[in-house]
Amino acid sequence: MHQQCPMQWGDIYIRVPERMSEAASEYLHDLGSTAVVFHEQATISPQHDPCVETLSQPSEWTVLQGALPLDAMLSTHVAALQQWISTWAQEVPGVQLYCRPLPDVDYLTQWQQFFQPLYIGERLMIRPPWDTSPIPPHMACLTLNPGPAFGTGTHPSTHLCLTRRVWFRHSESGSPATWMAARRGRGS
Repeated sequence: MHQQCPMQWGDIYIRVPERMSEAASEYLHDLGSTAVVFHEQATISPQHDPCVETLSQPSEWTVLQGALPLDAMLSTHVAALQQWISTWAQEVPGVQLYCRPLPDVDYLTQWQQFFQPLYIGERLMIRPPWDTSPIPPHMACLTLNPGPAFGTGTHPSTHLCLTRRVWFRHSESGSPATWMAARRGRGS
């Protein structure tokens, strides 16, 4: 079966006076940007990521950020944006356009790098399935796929329940792995 390559995108920034921001946003949408971010009182700053710098002084300028596919139509879309901007630039000097390839990032899994194992007391470790760090011999390990049902284990009520569970079981005999396995899947 043929696997489709992920689509590449171009990051598009337009700096316009605030009063033109809705028209510029609509134009970006018309060209194919499915979303437009408004950065109020800002300027285009290519050295930042995103390429926007918020101004410390009040400003009438807004930077709009959109994304267009890096395909055969991109040069046509950028030329149309340049034409649209040049029309307005005669009336309002300072309108700017900046384009760059959007970094290729797997946004669906990028968050996983920030999820670290959670330790409850000295006897329980909660970790996601992609974590392969060694389990200390004195600890039970609960592997959870973070999501809407259980989350990450960091919610205060969840953390309290797990802390109490570890505390109550601390004096019972058996290894941590034994008492965790004995209660798994029973809603307790």
